[in-house]
Amino acid sequence: TFSSSARSISPGLQLPSLYSPVTIDGSSAGVVELNGSSSDSNNYGLLFAGSDSTVRGLAIHSFWAGSGIQATSSQGRNTLIAGCFIGTDPSGTVARPNQIYGLFVLDCSENTIGGTAPGEGNLISGNGNGGIHVSGVGSWENVIVGNLIGTDVTGRAELGNGTRGVTLSDAWNNEVGGADPASRNVISGNGLYGVLIEGPEATGNVVL
Repeated sequence: TFSSSARSISPGLQLPSLYSPVTIDGSSAGVVELNGSSSDSNNYGLLFAGSDSTVRGLAIHSFWAGSGIQATSSQGRNTLIAGCFIGTDPSGTVARPNQIYGLFVLDCSENTIGGTAPGEGNLISGNGNGGIHVSGVGSWENVIVGNLIGTDVTGRAELGNGTRGVTLSDAWNNEVGGADPASRNVISGNGLYGVLIEGPEATGNVVL
């Protein structure tokens, strides 16, 4: 269903996986809500299984099978996720959890989560398990910059992800944050870990 007045999309069935380059942009409407509460317990939000896609300006929440956004493919890379609220309502102040992760990157490389220009950072908070989970030896040179992870939209109030803000699990040569102010993430209020790096293959990762 689609409500133009509420700028809200509530899919009743699993959305198709995206294999070709696509741009999904709700920013001209402020934020468009992708609400998974009407879908069944097997559904997740958006799944990118190809390369060179962009998603921005969405509030993605209440998907119960897994994650709000998944990027998963050994052939997939270079997806940009910017200006989204993942795990909250469109105001960015109320938790609306995706059951497991806000954003899950599995064996997928060279993706950018956030950005340094105004409005490119994501709010990734309130999710059931973790905010961002990057996993597998095929996950390398992903960049996570300019995001709020575990706070509300102001960056000043706690709206934590369940156990961890960012996880790099057997993923290598990834970068979380940067030396300049625009690249910095705010990672706060999460249940057990702000940033967790784990696994024997998790080498060369940088947190700044």
